[in-house]
Amino acid sequence: PSRSPATYGLICPAVGLFVFGMFFLHVGLVQNGLIEKFSPIYFVLLAALVAVQVLGIVTMFRLDRRLLAAPAKSLAEAESVA
Repeated sequence: PSRSPATYGLICPAVGLFVFGMFFLHVGLVQNGLIEKFSPIYFVLLAALVAVQVLGIVTMFRLDRRLLAAPAKSLAEAESVA
């Protein structure tokens, strides 16, 4: 499989959703009085955002491991060195 730095674009939706979610939670819901800050529903919504963020971080580490690891040498290359 080819290695492409464009694959890191998979991280953008997770980051964008987290940032948008934080604005929606605090500006849209808390400041407008629809939910109380530090109430149980606040923490449920915050936990959902944290889950999205953790998923993005896990995806980034997987991409790092796959894309930044040294490519495996072919058997012919390994034998020619020896």
